[in-house]
Amino acid sequence: SIPVKKEHKDFLRNVLVPLHKCRKLEKFHEQLVACCVQFVFKDPSVAPVILGGLLKFWPIQSPTKEEMFIAEVVNVVNAMI
Repeated sequence: SIPVKKEHKDFLRNVLVPLHKCRKLEKFHEQLVACCVQFVFKDPSVAPVILGGLLKFWPIQSPTKEEMFIAEVVNVVNAMI
């Protein structure tokens, strides 16, 4: 399989992961998770970037958003296995 290009990893780190702090995350979270999981399927070494970003932007006062983040963590970890 072809490795993930550096510019795609940069896009993941600089664009996709920061989208998790968006106020209207619920409108596109499912698609964002699918993108992140595809990155992990292609190259498991990007999983720490995603998981670290989730921890960085972890919602403190939104239980609904926190549930979405927990589900995403499970999806990312499962993609690594």
